[in-house]
Amino acid sequence: LLSYGSTHSTDPKLTLPHPRLHERAFVLVPLAEFDPELIIPGCGCIARHLSAVADQSVICIPDHAPEMDMYQSRSVQA
Repeated sequence: LLSYGSTHSTDPKLTLPHPRLHERAFVLVPLAEFDPELIIPGCGCIARHLSAVADQSVICIPDHAPEMDMYQSRSVQA
């Protein structure tokens, strides 16, 4: 669980949003594609965090390509 609406929790059993969600391209890029206006509670708009993870690569696995060599690397777009 990465985030749940606007819930902000510091409970040791469940911290929301995930404490390092905004530092990881493999999380931010797909979320930004789904909702580029997404607000991460306590961190702000997802778009402002994309440039900070621009040095991280993200692999896109197409639904129709079962072969490993079909994976496409995507650069993070800020």
